[in-house]
Amino acid sequence: MGHTAAKYSDKVIFTSDNPREEDPGQIISEMVMGVSEEHFKKILKITLREEAIAMAYQLAREGDIVLNAKDVYQKIKLGASAVQLYTALTFEGSKLIENIKRDLVKFLKQDNFENIEQAVRFELKD
Repeated sequence: MGHTAAKYSDKVIFTSDNPREEDPGQIISEMVMGVSEEHFKKILKITLREEAIAMAYQLAREGDIVLNAKDVYQKIKLGASAVQLYTALTFEGSKLIENIKRDLVKFLKQDNFENIEQAVRFELKD
């Protein structure tokens, strides 16, 4: 998986998502092991998921892929006011928008937000 991500990406950020009892550093090390030397310079290793998402948002440019509503919502809470979906639409089609809208409503309710504006930059507030 790490090899494929590095091969077809300009930049790859390895992080962990809910590692449970596993060591997040070990998870990342295992992902990196599959990356060939020629693609190793594309890799960033950031153990904390929130920091990894913030870095991805800083590096993101128009046309970068957003994979799911959880990623979109996390970016919004870290300060994104707009998210680029063009490439993801190519692969998933119009159902992607409906899925993201449905799941964003669910995430907003879970965090007791009445609207998306309340979530913007929420993770960066003291």
